[in-house]
Amino acid sequence: MKKRDLRSQTNLRGLPFKLAAAVLVSLLAACGGAGVKTYPAQHWKGINVHIQDSKGGMPGEDMDEIMVMASDNRGRPVHDLVVSVRDDDKEVWGQAIQDGEIGVYRKAIKMTEGKSARIQVRIVREKDRAEKILYFPPKP
Repeated sequence: MKKRDLRSQTNLRGLPFKLAAAVLVSLLAACGGAGVKTYPAQHWKGINVHIQDSKGGMPGEDMDEIMVMASDNRGRPVHDLVVSVRDDDKEVWGQAIQDGEIGVYRKAIKMTEGKSARIQVRIVREKDRAEKILYFPPKP
């Protein structure tokens, strides 16, 4: 009896990335809603940074969830970052929690009221300790 090798019949190369991309799309669709604001992407050292700001949590809480998504120029997730978020120069940086290794980082912050509030994202790349602060415009 001839033994079959399933790996030769199935193309599994690229499956982890495709699975991660599918999970990310599902998460974004599930988290989307009327209270979600997406900002234009910013770029730094080959990393594309997208953020979403959503009113979230329980009723009565005035916290916004900031979701930072980082990918390289080929669309692959970047997961070797330390990401911190704040909305005012006077506030303390709060480190975002990495959501697996899919390039998504989350942090809930209390947003400052007024037109001067802008989301600030500090990125530190672990491999070379390079650091950059990105400024996203205030909410309309």
